[in-house]
Amino acid sequence: MSDSEKQGDNFLSKIIAPIIIALLVGGTSPWWWSEFIADKPGDSSTSPNGVNSPNTQDLEQEIIDRINRESRQRNDERDKYKLVSVREISSRTSTVGTDRKAIAFNAFGITYFEEGSSTSDVFLDEYTEYSAVTVISFHGGDDSVAGGRYRIEFEKIDEERWQVVWAGRQWKCLRSNSDEWTTQLCP
Repeated sequence: MSDSEKQGDNFLSKIIAPIIIALLVGGTSPWWWSEFIADKPGDSSTSPNGVNSPNTQDLEQEIIDRINRESRQRNDERDKYKLVSVREISSRTSTVGTDRKAIAFNAFGITYFEEGSSTSDVFLDEYTEYSAVTVISFHGGDDSVAGGRYRIEFEKIDEERWQVVWAGRQWKCLRSNSDEWTTQLCP
């Protein structure tokens, strides 16, 4: 490979890395451009104002590691729930909107249960690639089920709107000796 080809590849990698990071992180820092376009080799540990800056490869690896961790966590959480079809949710409420908690509550809040409903709590967790809303409802309408816990996952479809991409449910049984949530029908 000639020196001019190596310089072209080096310049391209200096431009692509900050663009990828900017897109993933959601912003840029003014020093990035001067750092990556500067001709000084090995001087990427300090920004023009003299402040230490993280290595681009370290930032990229940190982002990749976080996304991989969250993906494993997402799959682990999904395994704890019985699948609910998005079609079932869409029969009760819109599956696209700006208020994820409202969408989840409308799908599985206290209005979902027939009689004896008492309380619902709604929790929002945000991750790099998605968000998850958990709705926990306790009710007295069923003599075997004490409550339900629902996990609804959303992915961003534009600057303001989110879409339901997955949902699952668990039950807490009244007649069980366990205080655990289950995916099995209650006796």
